[in-house]
Amino acid sequence: MTDREALYRAILTHPHDDTPRLVYADWLEENGHSEEGEFIRVDCRLDSAGPGLPDYTDLVERQTELRLWLHTHAPQVLPKLSGGLTIDIQDKLWRWKWTRRGFPRFLNFQGERQQNVKAIRRLAPALDKAMRRVPTRWLVLLFVLPAHLKELLKQPVVEQLDRLTVQLSGTEYISDETAVMIAASPRLRNLRGLSLAFAISDAGLTALARSEYLGMLDWLALDFQAITAAGVRALVTAPWFRNLRWLRLQGEITEGALEELSRCEAAANLNMLELRIGTHSVQTWEAFGASKLLAALPGLDLSHVDLGEGRLEALLGTNRLQLAVLDLQSCAIRNTGVQALVAAPWVHTLRSLNLKNNGLAAAGLTAVGRCKSWSQLRHLNLNMNSLGVGALRAIAANPSLRGLRSLELSVMPEPSRALRVNHLHEFLDALHMPELRHLDLAGLPVGTPGARALEAEKFQSLRRLSLQECKLNDKAVAALLAAPSLQNLLELNLTGNFLKHGLKPLTDPEVLPNLSAAWIRYNRPPPELKRKLARRAGVNV
Repeated sequence: MTDREALYRAILTHPHDDTPRLVYADWLEENGHSEEGEFIRVDCRLDSAGPGLPDYTDLVERQTELRLWLHTHAPQVLPKLSGGLTIDIQDKLWRWKWTRRGFPRFLNFQGERQQNVKAIRRLAPALDKAMRRVPTRWLVLLFVLPAHLKELLKQPVVEQLDRLTVQLSGTEYISDETAVMIAASPRLRNLRGLSLAFAISDAGLTALARSEYLGMLDWLALDFQAITAAGVRALVTAPWFRNLRWLRLQGEITEGALEELSRCEAAANLNMLELRIGTHSVQTWEAFGASKLLAALPGLDLSHVDLGEGRLEALLGTNRLQLAVLDLQSCAIRNTGVQALVAAPWVHTLRSLNLKNNGLAAAGLTAVGRCKSWSQLRHLNLNMNSLGVGALRAIAANPSLRGLRSLELSVMPEPSRALRVNHLHEFLDALHMPELRHLDLAGLPVGTPGARALEAEKFQSLRRLSLQECKLNDKAVAALLAAPSLQNLLELNLTGNFLKHGLKPLTDPEVLPNLSAAWIRYNRPPPELKRKLARRAGVNV
């Protein structure tokens, strides 16, 4: 047995302990696999920490970069499993997204392919065998029947699981009985994470809350159907509720239920709260914003929740918040909402802000650009809004944005009509963000002048650059690919620029030597050049 095999076996023997993983990471770094070792360290750090960690957003950015590099330069095919089990993405793509603590995140079982209960009896030994080959203890059951789950919960191997996801098949209705079954199972006493991808009502939620076997939960995702104040009251008074680090609530929740959640005492360990709920009154959002639950919360994800017509203003009006991560993607907040956001007294605590697809016009985006309270902000996503000249100038001129590491300004799928090539040249020429590693300009008229501006030494920190449909020509792209300042790029998107011979430098492995993902679709390279481009690892033609 080699040293590497012995270290990996130690991880399999102690799957819940980070120490064997970090020792393995040390060995990797000392033996020419530094990116693999770093990835394990970053993944472990993100799993144990939360958005309140000062370098959390930087770690997320680095995790993405390492995923790109490892996917292309260190592919690893995972073992085939028996009993209907698969590993997330079965081939070398597994590092692309689905990992936890450096290794495959979960094991899948597709119940729709296994319609009889006997399949579950075959699953049990296969699951035990799989967990001796892959260091994950998370099982995802997809399209299973309650009878499948009932049989599985009889199997001793279930006691080895630390996370469980259940998606029922053939029902769009409430299945409180299944929630009761889970709550009553002593085999699940070691669970730390539970995700129920089927609807439950107050009865199911109350059963989970009162379970004597779910006391170790720190990660919970639930789908609701007509949850009332009584159901929420049961949830927040559960003995394990205060231990939660991550909570996701999705579905129908009554006005009274959200008000009850607002009255909840603080959950000291909660790092991230994700809500996917319907429309509620301004008054209810005001109460929720002032709740103790939010007062110490570092991460809040409200993407796709309707926060228009004064709801966001009501939610964020308190001066008690200290959010580090805020996701407001597709929340219909429009200009009035974003202007209230930038005026909030606590906004200086934000490190990551997502305002993608909110119908923001020039005035709203300019307000974001002019805000002087972004001293800690590292990630800013303004994609799919109506970007204008004033906003670009404000962003470039704002010294409080100079610490950004990720800036997303894409106007895809609709091109910008308010901007011209000279506006982008002016913006890129004035932009001064020394730590910037990710820049998305998709759909903006960068053109030849803007491409020349990107060749400047000040962009040498860039690792990911999107220039999709940016009105580039062959000469500009050829020069861009040869620019010394951009040779550290890991990802480059040149899709939809109608390029021909300008892509030729990419056939040389010495050009952009760390390149892991190049998107060059919807261009027009000659057939022979296209074949040569396709031979380079990571180039998607």
